Amino acid sequence: MEDSTAGLSTARSWKGFLRTIALVFLVPLVLFGLLAGCQATSSTQATATSAAIDRLSAEELETQYGLRVRLIGVTAGGGMIDFRLKVMDAEKARQLLLDSERRPSLIAAKSGVVLSNPTEEQDELTLVDDGILFALFPNSGGAIQPGDEVIVAFGDLQLEPMPAQ
Repeated sequence: MEDSTAGLSTARSWKGFLRTIALVFLVPLVLFGLLAGCQATSSTQATATSAAIDRLSAEELETQYGLRVRLIGVTAGGGMIDFRLKVMDAEKARQLLLDSERRPSLIAAKSGVVLSNPTEEQDELTLVDDGILFALFPNSGGAIQPGDEVIVAFGDLQLEPMPAQ
């Protein structure tokens, strides 16, 4: 009888050993496969979303909205972004700049970090032909460096990337 008990004990330890091997190797493998599948889906969606955005060129901004980007400059030791627009046609610019849903923001093209201007004074904005508008944006974490590509966004309207100075 002792032999049959020893055989049962050996069979149980083999089953336990195989379960342990399965848990140690198969579970992480399955989880890795699921994670890789999720990442592939999300990167496809991010590409589809960015491809769906219709971007305006600098010339189109001037033609349609009477504005020209004069400067996207890293200043204050890299802590601020000096953003300047020249008003070419005040009447056209009103439709874009006086819309509270289209407050300008800057997007670091490389990282996707969005910089917003914290001031709320756009309601008092006076637009005149050949005038220059400027705003200072906090450069959170040094998201934009000189030479980096920056996307100027007015709500859902985005310009083609342009280099920061």
